[in-house]
Amino acid sequence: MTNKQQMRKGFPIVIWLPAVLGVVTAFISWWAIENYIELKVSERPRLPPLPVEELHVVVPRQTLTPGDTLSLDLLAARSLPAKALPDDVFFAEQVEELMGHVVTSEVRQGKPIQRLHLMAESTLVLRERIRSGYTAFTLPLVAEWTHGHSVQPGDTFDFYAVQSRGWEKLLSNIQLMDFVPQPSAAERAMGIQQRATHGIFEVPITAYAQLYTLQQQRLLVPVIQSIHSQGSPDRLALPKVTEIIHPDGVSAYSEEERR
Repeated sequence: MTNKQQMRKGFPIVIWLPAVLGVVTAFISWWAIENYIELKVSERPRLPPLPVEELHVVVPRQTLTPGDTLSLDLLAARSLPAKALPDDVFFAEQVEELMGHVVTSEVRQGKPIQRLHLMAESTLVLRERIRSGYTAFTLPLVAEWTHGHSVQPGDTFDFYAVQSRGWEKLLSNIQLMDFVPQPSAAERAMGIQQRATHGIFEVPITAYAQLYTLQQQRLLVPVIQSIHSQGSPDRLALPKVTEIIHPDGVSAYSEEERR
């Protein structure tokens, strides 16, 4: 028998049958082991996972930068794990509270907006801050009565009228309410400084006309009160001035305290 005839007959069964049986046996063994492992793993005690509590909070649609003013088109709601949220976030139902607020620090897109990121524009108009029976009176901030711009809102003053023989007290315990102009919240957020030029006092409305007239004549002087003061005098006397004429025609002045 030639080699070609032997190849046509193929491999004898005694050669390939054991190989096939070995592959089948290996597959069955692998399948049995896998099932055994899965069975043992499933028999282990398992704790049920706790549900993750999520809250809907307000986030920016895009990264916010200092000076941006919040509006609805810049905001969105996002569900985030409650445990990962700071205490000062805004929930979705609080979005109206954010309108008009100015961002003071960068807030990344999708990150929750916090109260520490914001600055509110003052919405309280001046007339709502003034007590009944009073009105606002404005004076320019000059170094003489502000002592080099060192006074602050909340300081109290006595108002004196300058007269020929002394200063007469007109009003006492007049509070400096605020300085103007005030920088906007956006300007404050961006660090823009704007120097105030005037101070606003709260004065009795009945005294306004007199104060205005004296101010126009430059005869009104605010004098700051001390917290240790027991009350300011009703009149501040000026020293008595006597003119002395010398023979050579040169004039001189001497002062003596008015008693």
